[in-house]
Amino acid sequence: MRKLNSMVVCWTLTLFLAGDRAFGQTQETKAPPGGSTDPASERDWHVNGTFYLWLPGIHGQLNAFDSNLGFKASPGDLLSNVDFGLMGLAAIQHKRLVVIPDLVWTRLSTTKTRDAQFPLSPGFSAEVKFTQVVVTPEVGYRLIDDPKIKIDGLTGFRFWHLGTTVSPVRLLSRSRSNNWVDPLAGARIQVPLSAKLTAMIWGDAGGWGAGSQTGYQIVGALSYKIKPEWALAAGWRYLFIDYSQNQFHAEIAQSGIVLGVTHGFK
Repeated sequence: MRKLNSMVVCWTLTLFLAGDRAFGQTQETKAPPGGSTDPASERDWHVNGTFYLWLPGIHGQLNAFDSNLGFKASPGDLLSNVDFGLMGLAAIQHKRLVVIPDLVWTRLSTTKTRDAQFPLSPGFSAEVKFTQVVVTPEVGYRLIDDPKIKIDGLTGFRFWHLGTTVSPVRLLSRSRSNNWVDPLAGARIQVPLSAKLTAMIWGDAGGWGAGSQTGYQIVGALSYKIKPEWALAAGWRYLFIDYSQNQFHAEIAQSGIVLGVTHGFK
């Protein structure tokens, strides 16, 4: 039952990891003959698309109707129960304006069988499906735009949808879902280490009782440009959330490796 609960409370396999330099700027900056350019205004628009994979472990505490449960699951436990997953984002920059919409959609399922308590009693078997959708649009302003360091101030919100369906054998299915929105604020720092390699650290915090009580994350990553329009990234992400609503309280922490690939469209 512990493994089943671990799967049901797997809230998200997502990542806030993007940006024109966080995954490698997709086009080279060139100065016009006889002059120099301002890096922030040379090209008005930058648009990148990113697909990524986050492989986290998860642990925490659940409390519902005076029952407390501690849980823990490894990345392997979660991957073995994934039916479907889609993770992607767009990084859009217009001069100093930064817009980053992010989408995560995952579905997990597992089958749980409970043995009969008495010799002549039938056993119980049910399939449990868990669906989560996380949409996180962020808008920011590039506070510092220097060739040696770039700093963005960010704000936005994180929309959560969590749905669970239990389908007992020969009985009607039962479903339950929960939705909420967390406002957030954060920052992103990018430091080019070479013409192709960039280091990035990104963090945000939010909730403040509007949705969850509190939630925060931090991401550290390295990006390597393999072609002018393509970049690969690897890093680590930590995500924590404390949610309490309708006699349900959850404290969940996730951390693990992030892998991504970015293509520049403009």
